[in-house]
Amino acid sequence: MEQLLTYLQTTYFGNTILQYILTLITIFITLILRYILHTHIYKYLDHSLRESKQKLDFIQSFKKPITHITFLIGFMIASHILTWPSENIQKFLTVFFQTMLTLAVGVLLLRSVNLLNFYFKKHPAKTKHKEQLIPLISKSLKIFIAIIVFAAILQNLGYSISGLLAGLGIGGIAIALAAKDSLSNLFGSVTIFLDNPFQIGDRIKINEYEGFVESIGFRSTQLRTFQKSEVSIPNSILSNAILNNFSRMEIRRVNLTLRLTYDTPPEKIEATIQAVEDIFNKTEGVDKNTYFIYFEDFNTSSMDIAVTYYTNTTEWNSYIKIRQEVNLKILKELKNLNVRFAYQTMTLHVQKNEDGTDIKI
Repeated sequence: MEQLLTYLQTTYFGNTILQYILTLITIFITLILRYILHTHIYKYLDHSLRESKQKLDFIQSFKKPITHITFLIGFMIASHILTWPSENIQKFLTVFFQTMLTLAVGVLLLRSVNLLNFYFKKHPAKTKHKEQLIPLISKSLKIFIAIIVFAAILQNLGYSISGLLAGLGIGGIAIALAAKDSLSNLFGSVTIFLDNPFQIGDRIKINEYEGFVESIGFRSTQLRTFQKSEVSIPNSILSNAILNNFSRMEIRRVNLTLRLTYDTPPEKIEATIQAVEDIFNKTEGVDKNTYFIYFEDFNTSSMDIAVTYYTNTTEWNSYIKIRQEVNLKILKELKNLNVRFAYQTMTLHVQKNEDGTDIKI
């Protein structure tokens, strides 16, 4: 036994045999852990979640950082068991492993933030307002994690964080001036989330731009226009501009004018008004309580019936379909009543003299 202990204390290249054995054991345990992770835990998760590609991709994103963390911890412990010929080498290895381990943990934390998105996809929020907060919270957490990881790496490399903060204090005015627009957009995004003037999916009009809200970020909000182009509007502009949110309408108004010819008798005008009223009462999607139909005016080339009604839906496609249905029904009814639409025309009556000759001008 004493011979064994003496043998283990034998030194080669500045390290005892016992140190070499412990180093090899540490590396072996690290490889065993990696083997267990890949052949048992990961394999079990892949098999259990193979029917859900979304879950499988989510788990796959954690494999590499966890494997890297396992390797780095194992090799860092192994490097500390050995005695290195130079203190600088030991210091370099310590800084290297700590820096790489910090990066690996940072990547793992960043990917863990996706748990928030994954959870809310499986359990949607009750309101769109809460739902659209999720991307903003997710981005905020990722930025916060990135700042902490960056600060930790600087600390590992020997830089003084307090000195860096003091330096930032000296240049704070210059940074504030340079970041003026960015800060305005950031406060604009906070205002948008607090006031909730629109939500993702809403159809809005801001200045000359109109479209559907696709995303709300720290700096800007993206609109998808009817031409299918994407417009990015800074949040500082959105928070201060006059905005029209079409999706907030409870019902949607439709105005149209039926221009009838002057040879239309009063009875047919009354019949036309009654027919249009019957159409509104029988058409699904038209608000039965609010509509107006009246003989409005004697125009230059037509007698005008003003029609105003409301659709119960504000969704664009449904709204257009209801308008189309109403228009086709009105067209068919007027054809049945033999009522004609007037064109923009002018009739010129030429007066003759008593003897039948034309008046000379």
